[in-house]
Amino acid sequence: MSRWLSSIALVIITSFFLFPFEFTFLPGVNTKMALAALGVCMFGFNHLKEGRQSIKKEEIELLVLASLVSVVSFLSAVINNTHDMTYAGYIISMLVWVFGAYAVIELIRLIQGDVNITTASRYLVAVCVFQCVIALVIDNSPAFKDLVNRYVAGMGFIDMQRLDGTERLYGIGCSLDVAGTRFAAVLVILSQLLLYTKKDDTLTRYLYILAFFVIVLVGDMISRTTILGAALAVLLFVLHMNQRTSQQSKKRSIITNFLSIGLAVVAISVVLYNTNPVFHRNVRFAFEGFFSLAEKGSWETNSNTILKNMVVFPESLKTWIIGDAYMVNPHSSDPYYVGQFYHGFYKNTDIGYLRFVFYFGIVGLLVFSWFFVAVCRQLMKRFPHYKLAFILITLLNFIIWFKVSTDIFLIMAYYLCVPKEGPEQLVQNETNLPDQLTL
Repeated sequence: MSRWLSSIALVIITSFFLFPFEFTFLPGVNTKMALAALGVCMFGFNHLKEGRQSIKKEEIELLVLASLVSVVSFLSAVINNTHDMTYAGYIISMLVWVFGAYAVIELIRLIQGDVNITTASRYLVAVCVFQCVIALVIDNSPAFKDLVNRYVAGMGFIDMQRLDGTERLYGIGCSLDVAGTRFAAVLVILSQLLLYTKKDDTLTRYLYILAFFVIVLVGDMISRTTILGAALAVLLFVLHMNQRTSQQSKKRSIITNFLSIGLAVVAISVVLYNTNPVFHRNVRFAFEGFFSLAEKGSWETNSNTILKNMVVFPESLKTWIIGDAYMVNPHSSDPYYVGQFYHGFYKNTDIGYLRFVFYFGIVGLLVFSWFFVAVCRQLMKRFPHYKLAFILITLLNFIIWFKVSTDIFLIMAYYLCVPKEGPEQLVQNETNLPDQLTL
């Protein structure tokens, strides 16, 4: 019983990191910040105890790159004489995520006695499944919805409405594209976990596959960005499965299990789609593009139509190089702004790449991209068996920027705090892998 309670507590703590929020009775302090403060204390205590005084080369590299993002942002604001410092404090934001992740990983280690990449990954998956379940409960229980809305602060927790009036699902700190990006990244990790299951561990394999379909189905109801992660997860699976001819029985078993559970999920979904009006509404929103393709012969979604109208490019060379130093709407952030009025973000665009260019130009965009490539490279060195997963998560980040400007560094920060694989773990992982992809 105590083991189950400790596991549930760790899932909640990990959710505080992955989907941070504020309590209405503690305004200004979100769960991520609280974990970061705890992480600083734990980090300091551990390093004093271990007597470690130097900073590793890879840690310095990431600190320098994050600092460069802040410097470029600050210079853009100075050159353009604006007050928008959205990314000028990125080095601080990066450290908050890292120390928050450090607190979570240390708590897992202290409570469970040990932590490795598999254990850490399982908690991310458990959190996403937990949020999907919570979202369904909120959607179907007015009393629980009122309870959540009463104590959880922020726009992501009100009854979100799309332009056509359709309600979106949301969890606790889990909503919109922020939720979708994290669901998508975890789906890639989940695909990697599935490949690592032992041949005779059928129960774990079934749980992974069931979690995959829960996150895809309900996650898409919360944010359709989730589907990108599903596509990349399948790509990772296919690339691994086609590498070698060894362990064919295990491959066939995984595929069989996946198809059997998938067909069961589809069958249940079809029944609910035709009998439950709420589920019918949510499914049509989640897979609007697929329904449009089947019914109209073309892929049409409300968000794609909106994005087409947001394509606008800089008109001056200065903007292309260093930007205009506006990330948010200047009418709400700059009291001295007298330019054109925008109803949404600056230049009426929500497209990530364009927002970055308008904020700190190509220079800032390249530095910011370099930062994520550097993080990915370090994670590949720390965990060689997960290198393809980290490549695809980094690719996911760059794909998402075609839609919004959010990033998924928190996922990377989480794994930066997981203990590095040692020789014994590498040998053990070799016995569990169906194939090794050479990159």
